[in-house]
Amino acid sequence: MNDELFTEVSKYIDDNILQSVLWDSSDETVKRKAANNAYESLARLLPDVFADKEIEVDDIAQQAVFLLKIDDSFQRAELGVVQMSIDGMTLIFRDRDYTIAPYISGKYGITVVNGKRRRTASYRVDPFSSYRIPIDNSRKRSEWM
Repeated sequence: MNDELFTEVSKYIDDNILQSVLWDSSDETVKRKAANNAYESLARLLPDVFADKEIEVDDIAQQAVFLLKIDDSFQRAELGVVQMSIDGMTLIFRDRDYTIAPYISGKYGITVVNGKRRRTASYRVDPFSSYRIPIDNSRKRSEWM
């Protein structure tokens, strides 16, 4: 990541991201590491999304802040820990991948289930050809075609 892109990412975070306390309190070296790591991980994990375009500044910024927010318990979950107890308090981790920021997953329609990335889609089912009872009975068959 070049200095110009890092400056844009830093400015975007300062101007647009409210929950950026960890970024704000970090020194220049940690900020640069987070931004570089965010850029590299997005390029590596989502090559199909960024195949024909450059990674956007807001994506790098959101991923960098997300990486700073990850604490050691989420890192343990990535290593396979399912449950952890500390002084009578139990943490149970869902089977979810914590490598991509939720902002980016939502923006590009990516869901992560059982560690596998997939895109979500919606479709319309013709109830007359699928033996399903339509919820809205006021529609006529011609409107479904």
